[in-house]
Amino acid sequence: MLVFLPLVHLFAQGSPDAGPPPSPAPVPDLAAFLAAHPNVTSAMVCQFPNATRSYKDWTPAEKKRLDYTFDRAWRGLPSGLPDPLPNAFPLRDDEHVRQGLNEQNALRLYFINIGWSLACEMRHTVSWTVLDDTPEELAVLFDSRQMFQPIPQAKGTKAAAIYEINNLVSGYSLPAPPEVSIAFIRRHSLLGSTQLETVSRLLHWCEGLSHFTGGFETGNMRTNWHYDGFPPESRIISGTIYDDGKRKPSNVVSHFTLGCHGTSGFLRSVLRSINIPVENVQLAGHALPYFPTLHLHMTHGDDPYNLLFRTMQPALKADLLLIGPARYEQLFGAKVSPDKVKADVGSRPRELALEHLPMALLKHYLDDQSAGKGHADGEVAKEFAGEGTVPQLEARNLWSRMDARIAELGGAEKVRQLYKQLFESTNNHEAE
Repeated sequence: MLVFLPLVHLFAQGSPDAGPPPSPAPVPDLAAFLAAHPNVTSAMVCQFPNATRSYKDWTPAEKKRLDYTFDRAWRGLPSGLPDPLPNAFPLRDDEHVRQGLNEQNALRLYFINIGWSLACEMRHTVSWTVLDDTPEELAVLFDSRQMFQPIPQAKGTKAAAIYEINNLVSGYSLPAPPEVSIAFIRRHSLLGSTQLETVSRLLHWCEGLSHFTGGFETGNMRTNWHYDGFPPESRIISGTIYDDGKRKPSNVVSHFTLGCHGTSGFLRSVLRSINIPVENVQLAGHALPYFPTLHLHMTHGDDPYNLLFRTMQPALKADLLLIGPARYEQLFGAKVSPDKVKADVGSRPRELALEHLPMALLKHYLDDQSAGKGHADGEVAKEFAGEGTVPQLEARNLWSRMDARIAELGGAEKVRQLYKQLFESTNNHEAE
């Protein structure tokens, strides 16, 4: 039985599923580039089994290893990294999922990623440059501590080292080889002329993600992604079929995400391949992706596939989900109470909904009317509990504006039809 649909990676130049085409230029002198840009080399820190060392202290063999991965990336050759990488942790089905990599795979992942990042920079694949990034931003791209942490071997044992992917830093996502990310970006025309446009296009694709159900146990990872570990980036992209082994598997391919934590990790993995750093901010038990080079935040990793946002008519650009530092401080700053912070997680789709009155909101209102509910006890008031009291919402003419919008669209039945159409059209059920 086919339980997931793998990506096909073709490296013929011009193929829509290809990685970066081979560069016609000779492979440049990487050592000379690094010598000229000490800010980049300072960020290149690797946790080797015996010590954590920055690039200037790497051995000749370690630098040669980077040269090799850079050379392959420059020439458009596949990295050779297995996908998905096997989980080094043996986990029970009822155990909270963890993701580990053995020493060989962890270091391969690191060297391949930075080799591809450097090739992206030096071949000018994108319009931006890492040379403008701060040390903190460069660390996300080039420091192995932003990928995983080695677990010390127990004294007196010869157990192989395990490098654990820390979900608090990286989110719940297992990175794919960089050519998988780049093929995905090319296939969906996600690369824009600016970082903001690129992020917006990726967030728009994420509107079709399906929030997983169940808990964070390893068995549930297998049910959704057919993998005993963090959701592999490539299987989020390709789509999987839900199969809990207890009943007939679904025949629907879905692009499942492990909620806000999974989406944050997914954004981080995909955008790293084109040198856009993403930080995984943790607040009130949720993940709020942050794009430091843009100085823009999300109010929740789940925001793109929030029904309020997905059912806007007409659709809004996904970069409207992003908020600046001043608004972030108002919502989540140090002076904001923990209860208010928790209530404000995911507030951006609600803010947009109050202004644009999406079909999901109008359907809530129609359902309230059908159930005989008033303003105070209806689903609309519950939806916007964090945005104001019922009198405050009434003062903003929310219900009268919804009445006018429903009439403008042709009445209740027409609104329900539009909602159904938008709900289906924004569900991403296509396999890749």
